[in-house]
Amino acid sequence: MKLDINKVHSVICSNESLMEIYKWYLTHNTSISLPYHNINKMLGILYHIICIYENSRKPDTDYGFSLEESDLFILMVSGIFCLHNNSGGKYPKVTDAENASSGLESCMLSFFDENDSTKNIIDICKSNIYAAVCNSSVQHDSNLTIHQSILSECMALDIFYDDFLISGLIGLYSEIGYGEELVIFISRMLKDIIANIEKFNLKYSRDLWNAYGTELMENVNNFSKIFLQNK
Repeated sequence: MKLDINKVHSVICSNESLMEIYKWYLTHNTSISLPYHNINKMLGILYHIICIYENSRKPDTDYGFSLEESDLFILMVSGIFCLHNNSGGKYPKVTDAENASSGLESCMLSFFDENDSTKNIIDICKSNIYAAVCNSSVQHDSNLTIHQSILSECMALDIFYDDFLISGLIGLYSEIGYGEELVIFISRMLKDIIANIEKFNLKYSRDLWNAYGTELMENVNNFSKIFLQNK
């Protein structure tokens, strides 16, 4: 599947607050051009959030929940900042979550009054970010809120984009390879990807697997033949 960046920007442009927040992110994010945890991955997360929002409101889609515009706003803000000032694997995930949350709070308080409503939005977004970033993999947890579950899975759904095995895996290797042989790193990551797919809980994620799973596995098999021969 392909990332529809225009769809994401159209939703952002429909909300003045999201436009200001997005502009702040673009001018304050030090990790915007990392090999993997970059703006492209962030936009991919937002795209899936938007699709889940739209599908959840369709009468013929049984997601078990229906998101409101207020939910979309909170999820979009959480998604914009979930990779903000990411260390690219240099520091623990909790540090990445702290950096993202700090940026979110600075941004929100620069545009909105520091009242109970703003503080509530900040707190919810922070909890979403910590739940998604600090999980090492997608996992169903009955204690997660629907926002946290959505953000957690959307962070993993870039595996379905056409360029993931190249720009995604190679980009991730550039960040966290740490001298490990490329073929060993790729083998380990591909095993993690397959294990992660089995943990998808949202109907949206399972539907993507049904739609693109065969193509993904064909790509994985071909990629494995190229890089993992004689290993």
